[in-house]
Amino acid sequence: MAKSRAVIEGVPSSDRSVYLEGEVASGATVTPGMILEQTGQNGDGDPLVAPVSSVDETDPEVLVALVPDAPPKGDDSDIPINHEYSAGENIQMRVFRPGDTIQNAVLAAGSDLASSSDATVTYGDKVGTNDDGSVKATTTAAAALATVDDDVDNSGAASGEFERVYLRVI
Repeated sequence: MAKSRAVIEGVPSSDRSVYLEGEVASGATVTPGMILEQTGQNGDGDPLVAPVSSVDETDPEVLVALVPDAPPKGDDSDIPINHEYSAGENIQMRVFRPGDTIQNAVLAAGSDLASSSDATVTYGDKVGTNDDGSVKATTTAAAALATVDDDVDNSGAASGEFERVYLRVI
């Protein structure tokens, strides 16, 4: 299955999928496709978010950073899907529900994991969170947030070298 490198798409299975806007929390950097957690609210009451900070977080809400609608500020090398949202920047997000699919979620690099084999996923594998907002293979039932609709091996990747993967939320 060829992946679009231009967007983070969600195919909602119902109208329950929720679009949100917020702000990146202080000290955080977010890339589209990362799994996020709300860390508080800004002065306007908008959510402050950062990449999920727990490995195999149990029962996480599937809140995903989207590609910005408006082109990011910067030079032409700032490709929207690779845009790094910085602290204080407005961010677009979507809460995905069971049955929804997510294109271009971020799969962890093998060198960022306790076991590099957790960066190798095949169709039907369950994934949970890594502590940097990426996903990884998991065997912890309560931590499984999605199944993989793809075959990707990122086990040999250097730290921070994410790969994109299709997911179906469970």
